Amino acid sequence: MRGRCEPRLHGRQSPGPDPGTDDGPGIFESDGPHAPGLRGGHGHPTEEPIDRRKQIMCAAYAKANAPLLGGGSGEALVFTDNPEICDAVARIIDAGAVSRVTVLEGGIASALEAPMPDAPVTVVDVSSSPDPVTDVAMLSEVTKGRIVAMGPVNDVAFYRTLIAAGASDYLVVPPTDDMLIDALTPPKVQVEAEATDQCRIVSVVGARGGVGSTTVSVNVAWHLAHNYGLRTGLVDLDLHFGTCALSLDLLPGRGLRDALDNPERIDPLFIASAMVNESENLFILGGEEPLESKSELNAYAIDPLMSALRANFASLVFDMPKNVAISHPTLMQESASVLLVTDFSLAGMRDVLRMKSFVKDFCPNTKTEIVAVGAKDKTGALTQRDFEKGIEGKVDYVIPYDPKLAAEAANGGKAISAMSGGGKTVGKTLTTIADAIVGDLQKVEKKSWWRK
Repeated sequence: MRGRCEPRLHGRQSPGPDPGTDDGPGIFESDGPHAPGLRGGHGHPTEEPIDRRKQIMCAAYAKANAPLLGGGSGEALVFTDNPEICDAVARIIDAGAVSRVTVLEGGIASALEAPMPDAPVTVVDVSSSPDPVTDVAMLSEVTKGRIVAMGPVNDVAFYRTLIAAGASDYLVVPPTDDMLIDALTPPKVQVEAEATDQCRIVSVVGARGGVGSTTVSVNVAWHLAHNYGLRTGLVDLDLHFGTCALSLDLLPGRGLRDALDNPERIDPLFIASAMVNESENLFILGGEEPLESKSELNAYAIDPLMSALRANFASLVFDMPKNVAISHPTLMQESASVLLVTDFSLAGMRDVLRMKSFVKDFCPNTKTEIVAVGAKDKTGALTQRDFEKGIEGKVDYVIPYDPKLAAEAANGGKAISAMSGGGKTVGKTLTTIADAIVGDLQKVEKKSWWRK
């Protein structure tokens, strides 16, 4: 450590008992760029080092003044001895980006020893902690607000471990002003809630491999974007073998991989730049990771990813491999409906039955519908009646098996619904599925060329 926190401040100590007593030195408060506090008013910072007992008394004083700390944008307690962090806080207060920040000397050890007020954000320096993960976990048990950790380690694995322990974010020292502002600013929960209400979300899961779940995903998304004019996101969660982008003659890019590797960067703007667009309304997020790469869906990235996607799109279609659905059922919990795609085989019947039970247990508010693809060899398939008896329910949609049409669509890089004639019965069934998702929303009127 570099000694006590001396950010070369031009403010004064927060109101409180005389600095010569044990009751209050070490707190610097700001009500904005011109208020008393960090570079906010006129006066001088304390010159005397502050021992641990005084640090704890500072925190007790902060708790006594907890109403001052709860309710505005960017409010926080900051525990640090690092001058670079103090200077960064001072700069953003000078700029008017945050207000009423309270800085206390000492790192996370001081935060653990101090009675914690219900501050919306607590920023702790973990640089001197011998076990920062355990310390963050302990702090998360005694504070109700968000915890933002700061330290010198620049490592993704360390970041993920801290997030799992209870931190909301981790910033590498020295933080940039923008990073610090983002960390200290409360999330806009209300905006996200409104976006959630407006966004239609459907997850498409193949009960077995190769039954056509990607074909269903691509065509439903295409229909929502083109026939209903909805800004639609198609998310391919198969990181190694996903074919949603390929089905539309597009390169998937690294958008999904970047989002999962850097969950702290996920926001609507980041998502918009990470996706590839098929048209003005249809956007694809996917990946094509090297087979030697042990890429997997990052659980800590799910919440920010879903929030950013909901904020960007009116409808979302997730092409979800079965293993992802089982490992991360929260994704299906976000969906209004889950489409289980299967064939009329005995194995398909078994897997549909198991997946139906799984969705019912983990996603009780999510509607489950069965989409069956007709058999290529009817001699080895179950009848629809026997299949429905086995799954203890009905098949909601049956898509005729048409290998020629599927090959033409794949080779042309087009959705079946975009092909001449709309794929006849196959396209009609896929259109019916999409229509059911949007309910009574009116389709976009397509004018003939002579009416333009």
